[in-house]
Amino acid sequence: MIAGAILPSVSLIMGNVATAFSGGGSSSSGGDIISNMSYIASYVVLIAMTLFTFSYMFFAFWQHLAENITTDLRKRYISALMRQEIAFFEKNKVEELPAAISEIFETVKASLGE
Repeated sequence: MIAGAILPSVSLIMGNVATAFSGGGSSSSGGDIISNMSYIASYVVLIAMTLFTFSYMFFAFWQHLAENITTDLRKRYISALMRQEIAFFEKNKVEELPAAISEIFETVKASLGE
């Protein structure tokens, strides 16, 4: 929520940039514009670092959650697979089963992570 709340603050900063260049309706010297832009640039850097930090935490959380869900699903799938009768393995190709399981769960993990 914090990462999403930070994004609108960029438009507020851009309004300050426009005001700094126009002089805010008063006759400003070049030094005032430079000092105002330095002040605004420090806010932009602060916002960028904060956004990076919270966005990284957001994506790391979802990747961790996807990994946990996929691991749990793999355990349940293998458990259910081991409870199958022998006729299941005679009907299906056992050699292709590990590759199919791996492909399915990598797709699940990628979907959840994104």
